[in-house]
Amino acid sequence: LKCFCSPPGMSFEADSQDAPERVADFQHPYVATTVKGYFFEWAARPAVAELFRKAVEAHTKGRLELYLQTLAAPARRKPGVRGVTPTPKIGRPARGAPVSALLMDERAHRHRATTAAPVVSVLDENGQIRKFWNGPKEQTPPAVLSDEDWTVIRELYSTLDGGIRQASDFEPFLQDKLGLSKYMSEVILGQLRRIGSLMDDQPVPAEIFAAWWSSRIRLGDAESNFFHVVKDQSSGCIVADDLRPFMWAVVHRHPGLEILDQSVELKESYLDTVLCRIFYFCDRFDSKRIHLRDLRQTRPSLVECWRKLDEHDDINDARDYFCYLHFHIILCKFRELVGDGDTLLDRDRLMMYNGFSFSHRCVDRIFSEEARKFTSPIPGTMSFEDFAHLIMSDEDKTTETSLRFWFKIVDLDGDGFLCIHDVRWFFEEQLGRANSMGEVVVPLHSYFEQLHDMLRPASPGKIALRDFMKYPRMASAFFSMLVSLNKLFEIESQDLFSLKRQASRFNDWDMFCQQEHERMLANQGEEGATEEY
Repeated sequence: LKCFCSPPGMSFEADSQDAPERVADFQHPYVATTVKGYFFEWAARPAVAELFRKAVEAHTKGRLELYLQTLAAPARRKPGVRGVTPTPKIGRPARGAPVSALLMDERAHRHRATTAAPVVSVLDENGQIRKFWNGPKEQTPPAVLSDEDWTVIRELYSTLDGGIRQASDFEPFLQDKLGLSKYMSEVILGQLRRIGSLMDDQPVPAEIFAAWWSSRIRLGDAESNFFHVVKDQSSGCIVADDLRPFMWAVVHRHPGLEILDQSVELKESYLDTVLCRIFYFCDRFDSKRIHLRDLRQTRPSLVECWRKLDEHDDINDARDYFCYLHFHIILCKFRELVGDGDTLLDRDRLMMYNGFSFSHRCVDRIFSEEARKFTSPIPGTMSFEDFAHLIMSDEDKTTETSLRFWFKIVDLDGDGFLCIHDVRWFFEEQLGRANSMGEVVVPLHSYFEQLHDMLRPASPGKIALRDFMKYPRMASAFFSMLVSLNKLFEIESQDLFSLKRQASRFNDWDMFCQQEHERMLANQGEEGATEEY
């Protein structure tokens, strides 16, 4: 400040007694303007802007303190001659400036962003620091349209008379050029009219469509187009409220969902179920957010399944997210437990699920909300969304979301490992229930040793979640044995080595829904025959 900010005639050279009074000179207009100019020049550097962006993102996630601690931590130095600072290999600081990450030029910043694997530290539910690779930064659509973009837009408007007037005018364009579903056209048309402040009867000109395109569309990248069209433009991720307008368009327009016209409550239940299934697969860490990298990595692909709705009039053909049959199974199971007129599920009623299959200790752990926080507004109760998440996790324990859920249930001390004392606490109750029914169960140490030998964990006697991820079919049998008595009896007749070989042959959730559907049809047939008799 002494070198750069001193106006003519003003001196900052003062003795120690005048120093406190001289601080007031920073309020001088010249000094304030100069300092502000240098501040904005510093803040405009790419590396500094990236730090600000990460700090804001950490603040929105409640992790600002952890991020600041990461910045304050001293950098790890490479071994070398004592007292000699190693020469940095990446980036050149500004002339006369200190060697600092904040003063790194744009070229070095780009090099580090593309070559160094970004390791992110986050706090998990247990307050422990977890590090994971965050992957490369996704590119946003360009703000300036290319010649190819303008060619595609002109091609669209050459087939229109004065602009886009209704959703059907550009539905084929969405399918062929952008890789999006035609059922998204109505919501997109609303976005276009809000951008141009247009009335419902006014056509959308090409300039408005180009403005909408510039911040959302990249030709040849369907996942990026879906992500930027659905999410709020001020946000960097998709939340449930962003998907609801597009889901309502599917509910109102798809011919396979006409059965939902019976009541608004049924439509809302179906919509909540589909949203729950979408976040179940796309939001693996239960953060209530979906990022672009999640859309790219999730299988089954949400974007592809949404496009398949255009090809099938039977909604049950879209089995991964939108299947009405799967929704009907979940709703019937929920109503069997809560009864008519109730919308929340308590602990005692959950115990009745699947013929009292869950153990008491398992239900206690579920309602402790250690594995997943409930969305129910009343403590000690589960909402329909919570039950949908639970039944999908119970009937198919081979998915990543399910394995994470049951691992947290069984991990009593929350240390990130399953030890013999964690498993024994659950198995004791299962063994007592089996003995009371006259059933003989294989001792626990035989199960655990067999599983330990096959998984080969890095720490002997401690099985981590990543070890279970290697063989999801074996992990499914292991967790089912600990929490469900009915599934324990089924596993007794199987071999864990055969489960290892059959890891990818079946989809447990589809099999469960099909069996339940056949059972319901059989019950309806018996009731109809009785009434006829």
